[in-house]
Amino acid sequence: MGGNVSPIYRKPEKYLIPLERLLETYRREDSSPTPQLAVPISVAEYMFIKGKCKKTTTRLTATGELTLIAFF
Repeated sequence: MGGNVSPIYRKPEKYLIPLERLLETYRREDSSPTPQLAVPISVAEYMFIKGKCKKTTTRLTATGELTLIAFF
């Protein structure tokens, strides 16, 4: 810009009206994040242990192992 004033501002700290409206629309449509509880480590470990039991299928074994890998 070579030291000139940016063309997106009409006053200091004030955007042009179309830009202000666009940003306000984004603020209204994008909701604030909602806090969520994390999954405890014991859930991933439980799935891994259940997959290693004697009477499990290979699919359950793979699911338990992949869950543990994905968690960590």
